[in-house]
Amino acid sequence: MPRDMKRLRKLAAYRARLERMQELRLAQARRDALERHGLLQQSRDRLDAMLSLNIANHGEVVDPVVLHTGSSYLVRMGREVEARSNALRHYRTLEQAERDEVLELRRDRRAMESLLEREAARAAYEERRAESARLDEQGARQWWRENHQPRPTRRIP
Repeated sequence: MPRDMKRLRKLAAYRARLERMQELRLAQARRDALERHGLLQQSRDRLDAMLSLNIANHGEVVDPVVLHTGSSYLVRMGREVEARSNALRHYRTLEQAERDEVLELRRDRRAMESLLEREAARAAYEERRAESARLDEQGARQWWRENHQPRPTRRIP
């Protein structure tokens, strides 16, 4: 096997390993995004639960401290939902970048493999061509020996 073929095989194997490693990073990015999505959903649920409470529902007098605390908590929950929403958007952006990187590495690996296949086909063609030339030369020599050897003469008694 020519050195170029060995080198191409090593490069193809290296590209495949890079692609597998990038796929692992993509999987981690997906897990992180899903975790952020779950946290955002929890925050939204807590905010919805707080909004569904109707403090002045029964016509009772509401303590201003409780009202202020509730409104402060709602503001805090709104900010938390917004922050987690931004975090999720950021993690989805990271996930997309990892996906793009995987696709690029996959294209590189496939290009390397097709180059390797073409090189292998070219090497096989050259090998068959050399073998055919060797057989033609051998056949030509045999034909020459059979047709151009001096023939034994017959003696006439």
